[in-house]
Amino acid sequence: MNILDLVLDARDGAAVSEVARNFGLEERQARDLFSEIVPPIARGMQRNTRQKGGMEELAGALGRGTHDRSLDDLSNLSNPATTRDGDDILGRVFGSRGGSRNVAKHAGSRTGIDPELIRKTLPVVAAIAMGSLSKQGKSVDAAPRGQGGAGPRDILSSVLAMDRDGSMLDDLIGMAGKIMR
Repeated sequence: MNILDLVLDARDGAAVSEVARNFGLEERQARDLFSEIVPPIARGMQRNTRQKGGMEELAGALGRGTHDRSLDDLSNLSNPATTRDGDDILGRVFGSRGGSRNVAKHAGSRTGIDPELIRKTLPVVAAIAMGSLSKQGKSVDAAPRGQGGAGPRDILSSVLAMDRDGSMLDDLIGMAGKIMR
């Protein structure tokens, strides 16, 4: 399962429904919005995990943070603390506000949703993405060990795989090929 699937399925789709309700979107629009903005967030996370210590930093943030609280109680999605948390995530993922603006502009052109509204949803969606990863990691930590089970690092690599094949390696090779062209 990749991060987009995790996010769309969070709380059996209730997280998407809550974002739709909070931002005045139809359910279909919210799903389209998530489909456009979660992949760039995942790519930013991938980029960060390729830096020295990046995977450990992400795993540590997921393990010690409270990212999953927004999914435990969906009313937290409208809490200003969730927006602040999401803004912090976006800052780490995109490195600047310009990255968020570019994602919002691109998603707006693909979905027909006002980019300003998308910009407002980005921190909430980022918080949901981190919450989904956190919950996935905690379910792995709670699983019995010893039967060749995957560790948190393996789960992160699998979830952040962009092409849904469970491996980031081919995604990284594909990105390198694009850069070299």
